[in-house]
Amino acid sequence: MSTSIFGTVQNGIVQNSFLTFLDYEGTSGNDYWEGGSGNNTYAGLGGNDTLLGNGGADTLNGNAGDDWVLGGSGNDLLRGEDGNDTLEGGDDQDTIYGGEGHDWIEGDDGFDWIDAGTGHDVVFAGSDNDTVFGGAGNDYVDGGSGFDWLFGGDGADIVSGGLGNDMVSGDDGDDTVYGGQGSDYVYGDADNDRVYGGAGDDFVYGGTGDDYVDGEDGNDLVLGDAGDDTLNAGAGADTLEGGAGNDLLYLFADGDTDEIIFNHGDGADVLLGYEVGVDVIDLALNLSPVSSSTVINHVVNGVTVSGLYLDFGNGDTLIVDGVYDINDLMFV
Repeated sequence: MSTSIFGTVQNGIVQNSFLTFLDYEGTSGNDYWEGGSGNNTYAGLGGNDTLLGNGGADTLNGNAGDDWVLGGSGNDLLRGEDGNDTLEGGDDQDTIYGGEGHDWIEGDDGFDWIDAGTGHDVVFAGSDNDTVFGGAGNDYVDGGSGFDWLFGGDGADIVSGGLGNDMVSGDDGDDTVYGGQGSDYVYGDADNDRVYGGAGDDFVYGGTGDDYVDGEDGNDLVLGDAGDDTLNAGAGADTLEGGAGNDLLYLFADGDTDEIIFNHGDGADVLLGYEVGVDVIDLALNLSPVSSSTVINHVVNGVTVSGLYLDFGNGDTLIVDGVYDINDLMFV
C-alpha cells in the first residue's frame, strides 16, 4: 500500500475523501476508484473499471474495457470510450459520451446531454429536460420525464419521448418512434418507420419512406410525406395529409371533425372511415375532381374498398370508402 497526492492506493484501488481536485490515471487491470466531495479527474485506461465520482464536478473516463462509471452529485463529464460500458450521471447536469461498444446509459436527475456513440445502446434520459443522440447502431432511447430532445441516429432505433412535451426523431433507419404523454413533435425521418403520437395534441410526421403514422389520442397533425404511407388519425379532431405517394388514410369515427388535406402531386390515396356530415376534405387551390365514379371491391395495398373514386388528373386520385354520393362530401 502507498499514499500519494492521489489518495490511498492498494491493489488498483484508489480512495480519496480530502482532495478538492484529483488527477489520477489507472492501470491496465480492473481498477476501482472512488472520489470525494471535490472536483476529480480520473482515467481508467485498460481493464473493466469502476469509477465513482461522488460529490463535485468530476471528469471520469473509462477508456478501454467494460466499465461502470457513476458521476454522483455535481455537473459531471463521463466518457465510456471503448467497450460495453454502464454510465450513470447521477444528480445535476451531466454530459455523457458512450463511445464505442454496446452501452447502458442513464442520465438520472438534472438537465443531461447524452451522446451514446456507436453500438447498440440503451439510454434512459431520466428526469428533467434532456438531449440524447443515439448515434450509429440499433438503439433504445427513453426520454423519461421532462421536455426532451431525442434523436435515434443511424440504425433501426426505438425512441420514446415518455412524459412531457418532447421532440423525438428516429433519424436514418427503420425506426419505431413514440411521442408518449404530452404534446410532442414526433418524426420518423428517413426510411420505413412506425411513428406514434401517443396522448396529447401531437405533430406526427413520417418523413421519407413507406411509413405507418398514428396520431393516437388528442387533436393531432398527422403527415406522411414521400412514400406509400399508412396514416391513422386516432381519437380526437385530427388533420391528415398523406403527401407524395399512394397512401391509406384511416379516420376514427368518434364524432370529432377530422380534416383531410389533398394537394397537387399527392398521388393515388384511399380514405377510410369518413363520417358524412362530420369530416371535411381540404383541397389545394385550383384542385377539383375532373371526374367521379364508383368502385366496388377495389383492392389497394391489400385493402378492399368500395366507394367514390375521384380523379383530379395528373395521376392524383382519391377513393372515399363507404361514400357513394359526391354530395355527401364536405370540401373546404
